[in-house]
This record gives sequence, C-alpha cells and structure tokens, in this order.
Amino acid sequence: MSVNIATLILKKSLLALVILSGAAGCTATSKTVVTLDYYQVGGTTLSQIDKEIKDKGPKLNGTVHAVAISKIMMIPNVSFQPFEGGCAVKRAQIKVRATVLLPKWKNRRRAGKKIGQTWDNLDRYTRLHEATHVIIADKHARILEQKLGTIRSGRSCEEAGILAKRTIERAMRSHEKEQLQFDSSEKKRFANAARKRKPT
Repeated sequence: MSVNIATLILKKSLLALVILSGAAGCTATSKTVVTLDYYQVGGTTLSQIDKEIKDKGPKLNGTVHAVAISKIMMIPNVSFQPFEGGCAVKRAQIKVRATVLLPKWKNRRRAGKKIGQTWDNLDRYTRLHEATHVIIADKHARILEQKLGTIRSGRSCEEAGILAKRTIERAMRSHEKEQLQFDSSEKKRFANAARKRKPT
C-alpha cells in the first residue's frame, strides 16, 4: 500500500504546530483531534522540579510516573454496500482522538534564568515527543482506511464485516508496535547521550 509522503510531512508539521502552540481542543486534520491537558509542577530548582514530576506526572502502566503521556483512541466507522453476489466496503473512516497530558511549571518567575532555559528545552522536547505519538496514530489510521476500502466479499456483508474486523485488529497491533518502538528508540538515544556526557 503506497503512502503519500508529502501528505504525511504536512500532517506532521500541522500536528507539531498544534502541540507546540499550547492550544487545547485543536483539530489538526478533519479526522484527527488533539486535546491538551496539564498538571501543575512546582519547585525552583532542577531537583525540586524533577521530584514534582516524579510525584505528580501521569503513570505509565499504573506504576512509573512519566513527564507526559498521550491517550490515543482510534474510532472506526465502516459501512458496507451489497451487490449481486457479494458485498464491499462502501465507506471507511478512522477518527483519531488524542488527549495529551503535559506538565505546566508554575514557579518560573521565582527561578533562575538557566533553570528556565532547561525547562523550555524539556517542554519543547516533551511536546514534540507526544506530537510524534499522534503522528504515528494518524499515519496508521489513514493506511487502515485505504486497506478497508479494498475489502470485497463474494458471499455476504457478514463475511465482509469479518474481513474488516480482522483488518482493523491487525492494524491496531501494527500501530501499538510502532508506538512502543518509538519510545524504546528514544530511551536508547537518551541513554547513549547520558553516557557521552559523563566525565571520563
């Protein structure tokens, strides 16, 4: 299945812009909606801010606190068209709904300039990281729409529905795999960077 790279780049730019703008409830495409939410972070030193995030940040898998998190839902809407001797998908739309939870630092005015710059770097990276999660979901949703649009059954709409269900399940597994791979690659990149920064 071919993917329009120019379209994906455009969507990536739009979504990154939405996340970086800090505006809540923005629509990046007609089928992808990103909503921003925040939790308050205090502290005036890096160690204090780090503790605040570890105490208040959203939990991953109910255990480890993260700096930010994206809760992403894909909502399929598929209709079928019977024809003589069979049935085909008439329309397939996959909506992506993403809620991104980010930290908001409330003590900036009381902290030093360097602390503020460090926070800005963290904030930019965090927003772009979560934007990438949404971009991945949007990409898989559009590919899934294309695949669903090719489904035809020589028997019945019931069989076409089973084929569509299987296609959706495979797409969801592929989507989850890429999301986990992205997080894993980012963890490795930061671990390598941390090792390079250590004095020898």
